[in-house]
Amino acid sequence: MDKRFYIRRAMGLDPRVIEMDFESEPILDQVEEVAEKLKTISNRKELWAYNDETAWRNEEEGTQGDGRVLELLRKLWYPTDVSYGINLRDREKLYPLFKELGRLFGTAEYPYAYRGVSIPESVYGKKFLDKNYIPGEPISPLVRQVLENLAYGLRSWAYTEYKAKMFATKFKNKQPVVFVLKNPNVILDGDSFIQKSNYYNAVDQFEIVLYLRDPKVVSIEKIKNVYFVTVTDN
Repeated sequence: MDKRFYIRRAMGLDPRVIEMDFESEPILDQVEEVAEKLKTISNRKELWAYNDETAWRNEEEGTQGDGRVLELLRKLWYPTDVSYGINLRDREKLYPLFKELGRLFGTAEYPYAYRGVSIPESVYGKKFLDKNYIPGEPISPLVRQVLENLAYGLRSWAYTEYKAKMFATKFKNKQPVVFVLKNPNVILDGDSFIQKSNYYNAVDQFEIVLYLRDPKVVSIEKIKNVYFVTVTDN
């Protein structure tokens, strides 16, 4: 892989955030092999055949597991909100898998994407933006770097502002931020995946997965207690 990828990847994540992160589940080692297999699959019928072939079965109880593809999503992506699955520094390893799933399940076009986060107080202190951003003044290099680090990478976004704002404000007394991106390049579309798979333990409704490689902060606007940060991705 191109060495420059690792350089940019390291720049996009604050080492202090990485240090506090959890360890990824060992099943992550299977992602590359499964993604390579999906490259040879041309439609969803073939995908389900492959997935069913890899599912464990209990003949006596008449039950079977999710299969390799769905199990990867369920164990790695779905539980990240509760600090389980795949950690921040490993997220980009899912890109080849998500890219193939996006091809097979299709993605819609959305005018905007929104991502709700809260500023990590243990790393940047309480009320980081209140203390370091002055409306009407140029955005400081520190604020710009922190926000661009948070926007970087393969992450879960939403195509509705409401969902992102709900996620950003779910922790009381933490500083909520909603990133806004125009004309997003969607890697995996949660609605399309759920509608065509009828599987609800992989991605959420309203969720879209994006991969921002070089996010740049364009503007910051505080509405009530939420900071709306418009970004671009070059």
